[in-house]
Amino acid sequence: MSRCSFKSIKWILPLIILAIFIVPMESIGAEYFEIRDYDVNVSVGEDNAYEVRETIKVEFSEPRHGIYRTIPTSYDGRQAKISNIEVSGQDIKTSMSSGNMVIQIGSADEYVSGLQTYIIAYRFALPIDRYEDYDEFYFNLIGNQWPVTMDRVNFSVDMPKPFDKGEVSVYVGAYGSEKTEGVAFTASDSKVLGETSRILLPGESVTMRIELEEGYFKESLLSKLTNLFFEYAYIIMGGLLLLLGFSTWRKYGRDEQMFVAPEFYPPENMTPAEVGYIIDSTIDNKDVTALLIYWASKGYMAIEEIDKKNVRFHKLKDADDSFKSFEKIMFAGLFDEHGVDGKVETKDLKYQFADTISAVKSEISDSLVRYAQKPLHTKKSKNLGRLFKALALIPLYLMAMKYLNSVFGAGPRILLTALIPTLAIYIPIALFIEGFKRRYVISKGSIVLRVILFVVILVFGVFIGFWLYLVVKTYGVDATMIPFILAAASTVGIYALGAIMRQKTEYGKRVMEKILGLKQFIETAEKPKLEMLFDENPSYFYDVLSYAVVLGVTKKWAKKFDDLLTEPPSWYYGYPGGGFRTMVFIGAMNRNLNTTSANMISTKSSGSGFSGGGGFSGGGAGGGGGGSW
Repeated sequence: MSRCSFKSIKWILPLIILAIFIVPMESIGAEYFEIRDYDVNVSVGEDNAYEVRETIKVEFSEPRHGIYRTIPTSYDGRQAKISNIEVSGQDIKTSMSSGNMVIQIGSADEYVSGLQTYIIAYRFALPIDRYEDYDEFYFNLIGNQWPVTMDRVNFSVDMPKPFDKGEVSVYVGAYGSEKTEGVAFTASDSKVLGETSRILLPGESVTMRIELEEGYFKESLLSKLTNLFFEYAYIIMGGLLLLLGFSTWRKYGRDEQMFVAPEFYPPENMTPAEVGYIIDSTIDNKDVTALLIYWASKGYMAIEEIDKKNVRFHKLKDADDSFKSFEKIMFAGLFDEHGVDGKVETKDLKYQFADTISAVKSEISDSLVRYAQKPLHTKKSKNLGRLFKALALIPLYLMAMKYLNSVFGAGPRILLTALIPTLAIYIPIALFIEGFKRRYVISKGSIVLRVILFVVILVFGVFIGFWLYLVVKTYGVDATMIPFILAAASTVGIYALGAIMRQKTEYGKRVMEKILGLKQFIETAEKPKLEMLFDENPSYFYDVLSYAVVLGVTKKWAKKFDDLLTEPPSWYYGYPGGGFRTMVFIGAMNRNLNTTSANMISTKSSGSGFSGGGGFSGGGAGGGGGGSW
């Protein structure tokens, strides 16, 4: 490269950089038209709603489909409702983008050029301001989002009542400008007329502010009713639903008093899996694995502890007609599908048996609920329970709408938007209550888990509520967390009433009395009675053991027989050497059941505005801008 070329590059590079900074940014996004005349007529109603009519004369420098107009929909923490949009003799499409109402004018099938006139009319309704000392009309007659020059602007504002003419100010310039030069206006008792005296540059606006006496604007009856609804509906509906739910539960949902007497044996022809479901309306893993002890005590299989992480099951005889449908599914799954020569180890079930367990649980539920010949609960109570669980959404939903209405105003948009925080709070509440309603069988471990779950849900709920609160405060709306707390409490109460609204049939009541009687006997039985039962039936301890497992009283049952039993059952292999102790045996059995459950249910991972006192250009409501397309 020659020295001359190098010198040329040395000068060209700085010139390019200088040109970047000198050339106006507007030229980068240069438009294909200029505005020759822009007439704005605003008719203000007593309810602070503006009927706006804009006549825009534009001159295109090359063919375009038409122009678009953008109008901001929020101001000073209040949401404006823009409606009745019309453009004379033109096709239009409206949409929302970045907080602006976008009006696209023209046809995609046609181009226009040269001088064109667009007459745009719309209604711009603002909620009444929140200032206590005064009202105001503060409106951007020309917004600061136009990227083109405007040769001339005319405007007229018709107020509904007389006002102090000395309180009228009109500002011209870029956003934030407090300059009043470049515009001339005259004010009469209820009208302001004016026009600009210079060309407006891209990004400049014309804003009018009139400070008015407090009470100048009057809220319409519909607006008052709407605001009253959003203000108090969540409290009223929450309270009414709580009262209705409680009275419905007392009449159709609660059980009559049960008379529980000690029962020495489980309900006739009922497996521990069924007892486990009936006692808490939930099919747990232990309800299913307790069948292993149940079958072993009846001589269908034997249990061998190989080590602390593996258990082997031996089939001693085939399932017969006494087996219920869910028993057959599980027994066949163990020995026919996964067993070899009548033996199966828990390590072989890992990642292989989860579908079988799921099928067994579904079959148990169906046999006791969907296809039960003798239903446990009345149909009416179950349907009412589902209804009130769904109705529990309402207080949270109305609370979310209250918050959103205070920011965005009433409208279809908040109907859907309010569902997001509502469901984010409702779903964890529902999961918590469904998990906690197991009132008859709650172990110490499950209590700890429920406390942890409660804390997690509480923190999550407070986070969602605080997020709503911050959204509202960000828009300058005065708000507190009290509505969230009241609505959440109402939802918890209503859902809880729905969850416990399961009135038992006469059959269900008798079965529950027998189950609770057996549990009571296991917990309170005295030694003489146990010795008598043991003498009558040497396998009595093991016959009841599987039921003690699902009732959560295994250790209590074992402790009562600690000095009655001297050797392990014939169906159990692997007891450590030394004297037999039922507590040691139960410890081993619990470990075996936990190992079995962990392997059976395991699955492979699939991967994975401004306050008053003044104004400035662009600081009012409305305005916006536009462009061509």
